[in-house]
Amino acid sequence: AVLSSAYPMVSNTLDYLAEEKGFTVEVVDVQFPVAGEADFFAVAEKLLESVPVDKLKILVLSHITSTPAVIVPLTGMATVLKARAPSLHIVVDGAHALGQIPIHVAELEAVGIEYYVANGHKWLYSPKGTAFLWVSKKSQGGIVPTVVSSEGLRSFTDGFMYTGTRDYTSFCTMGTAFDYRAALGDSAIMDYMHRLATQGGQLLTSMWKTEVIAPERMYAAMVDVRLPTVDSDKVSEISTVFETEHNMFIVVYQLKGSDPPTFWTRLSAQIYLELSDFEKVGRLVLEIIDRPVDKANVLEPVIIKP
Repeated sequence: AVLSSAYPMVSNTLDYLAEEKGFTVEVVDVQFPVAGEADFFAVAEKLLESVPVDKLKILVLSHITSTPAVIVPLTGMATVLKARAPSLHIVVDGAHALGQIPIHVAELEAVGIEYYVANGHKWLYSPKGTAFLWVSKKSQGGIVPTVVSSEGLRSFTDGFMYTGTRDYTSFCTMGTAFDYRAALGDSAIMDYMHRLATQGGQLLTSMWKTEVIAPERMYAAMVDVRLPTVDSDKVSEISTVFETEHNMFIVVYQLKGSDPPTFWTRLSAQIYLELSDFEKVGRLVLEIIDRPVDKANVLEPVIIKP
């Protein structure tokens, strides 16, 4: 099973495996905006109601969803699910979590989560190709690499020691990335990014007279703000003008299931940004909305529909 908020690559992989292996993927709908963690607990209950417990084998959860960007209450969801489906295997996609929020695998393991994968190039400041896989000791026997190491399978880590002829340089940078963050202060980085995302979201909702997609406690360094227009041509123009006239990229998307349609932007608060950058985004969006749409030069596609 997977939530509708899963990253498309995850959903596509599950669909491929389902076709190859002959199982069924249950997609459980998540409605945004969310009022709080209880919305996700209700999703867990919905899954338990829609699939017989003996048929429910694996659930993939995002730690932080991509679009919209919301922290999923993993421990609470796992507690609800494992109480009625104790044999359920829970896999966590933590691609956006590493570097944005603390990750405590011991706490996750305590509520029955067995697998966690994440990468470092998004928020940890390490290069592309850096990532980690954590598997609970009780479940390591069922996990093998796609290429068996020259060290064989004597242990879980030995199996992944040497996975064929490839460039391992990126692996060697993880320690340096952690050292860099330690020098700046890991918690200070996270606190700054979250504070900037919060203040930036508040500034834009004030400028645009709109709203954010979740309570402050449910986002980290990314904040989703509703755009001040329901005109899809204007939304396309926003994306185009940002890229062609200002050398900036902005994520814009139509929220699935919204009636009437609503359009949102996901903004990332990094350590090299400040509140004035959010203010610039706010002004530009209002300026673009106020001017005629140049349909001849609109770039496609520009709208993400999660």
